[in-house]
Amino acid sequence: AHDPDGSNPRYRKLRKLYKPFVGHYVAVSNDLAQYLEHAIGISADRRSLIANGVDTEAFAPPESVPQAVAGCPFVPRQHWLAGPVGRLQTVKNQPFLARAFVKLLKDHPQASSRMRLIIVGDGPLRAEIEEILRQGNALQYAWLPGARNDIADILRMLDCFVLPSQAEGTSCTLQEAMACGLPAIATAVGGTPALVEQGITGNLTPSDDDDALAQALWSAYASPQAFSTLGNTARQRALTGFAMKQLIEHYNELFQHCAPSAKSH
Repeated sequence: AHDPDGSNPRYRKLRKLYKPFVGHYVAVSNDLAQYLEHAIGISADRRSLIANGVDTEAFAPPESVPQAVAGCPFVPRQHWLAGPVGRLQTVKNQPFLARAFVKLLKDHPQASSRMRLIIVGDGPLRAEIEEILRQGNALQYAWLPGARNDIADILRMLDCFVLPSQAEGTSCTLQEAMACGLPAIATAVGGTPALVEQGITGNLTPSDDDDALAQALWSAYASPQAFSTLGNTARQRALTGFAMKQLIEHYNELFQHCAPSAKSH
């Protein structure tokens, strides 16, 4: 969390020091595979690229108009709901989303009639996020429910998943959102661009660019039908690209390849 781009010299030295104790590395995104190769010096025969997987049966699109989960003050489909799921820490950058949301409502006050922000998760940034929303007169348009155990139901309520991270490998919550048939707006960091294809499964924005994120949210809100169709492609991408079955097959192949032979025992 304190070294999102892996550039801290002490952390790099530590990772190099424990190389002899690791039999095989698995990177969950291509940028992490490149980091292992170029920054840590892990050879190709000692590393694999296997993206995270998701249960596409548990995380699936709603069969009908979803109901609001317990405690939610907003009404799915009557309100346009957008937001992230994740721990409230610096690397996940939810204050950036809060600032963009405030800017959007300032630039397009008509959006306050339907647009609502849902930020799921708990952590040390909660007070900062709430203060940004309060100062921007937007707190009444947001819901911060803290940690939840009904994430699939919350995702099914949303119209748009937002991932404002400073850094990512392969985001599990983004994969879960895509499996639920959600289009996404996400920062173009780490392994995210491999999942969110511009104009195909969602839209990408630069990290920490309040104007760009506010505009991306407004464009999605202002053209709901066009944007929602991207969710269908996102669901298909989940089924063919990172369903749990594929993940298990990839790890099974890896374990069989790396397992010592019977003779060596």
